[in-house]
Amino acid sequence: MSDLGFKQFIASGTTTISNLLLQRYRDVGMTEAELAVFIQTKAMLDQGASEPNTAIIAKYMGTDAKSVFKELESMRVKGLLEFTNQHNAGGRLTTQVNMQPLYDRLIALVPTDVARVNAEKTAPTIGDEPTRADIFRIIEQEFGRMLTPFELEDVTKWFDVDHFKPVMIKEAVKEAVLNQAYNLKYIQSILINWDKNNIRTLQAVDENRKRRQQHLTPNNGVQSGTNKPHVPLGVDLLNLKTK
Repeated sequence: MSDLGFKQFIASGTTTISNLLLQRYRDVGMTEAELAVFIQTKAMLDQGASEPNTAIIAKYMGTDAKSVFKELESMRVKGLLEFTNQHNAGGRLTTQVNMQPLYDRLIALVPTDVARVNAEKTAPTIGDEPTRADIFRIIEQEFGRMLTPFELEDVTKWFDVDHFKPVMIKEAVKEAVLNQAYNLKYIQSILINWDKNNIRTLQAVDENRKRRQQHLTPNNGVQSGTNKPHVPLGVDLLNLKTK
């Protein structure tokens, strides 16, 4: 590298980006396109610009100024950035970008990470039983999102207070998903009903499902003049007891 090139390299400056942002930008609702525009905007402001120039950013990114503005506006609507207008020393109206809301959102993720680490402290498991971390991961995969610290605490109580078996929790999650009920209260109600009716093994769960199916489809679901199953009135399908 020539001396001139090296001097130009040094003169261009550097921009510091938090690793937490690079690792968790999706968790705060930021897209890859928004992340790229944010980095270009921060770099421009770090170099001393009074406001972001969408035309220059667009040139760097190989797009147009309208697209850059669209991403900035999207971040503003999501509450990740704030824009304020003020006049500079020359009387020109400029747009100031406040990035603190994004940083606050990232910082708020840290307690969630701590709560998750504490929640995933695993007691010894038996055989092929799923661990606590497995249960958290399964629920988050089915819900399509991360659990909040309060939800992590609720699930932890299933282990430490209610002493539900991990295999039963996993099965209850499956049952809830089959019924398109994506919430912890529904899963907990299944676990409580199973425990109350002494359904504490996968075999017992399977037998309970068969009994429910028999109530739903008497005579193999075939009735005179119709193929629709008869659903008995007043039957609590989650609370059926063994005859």
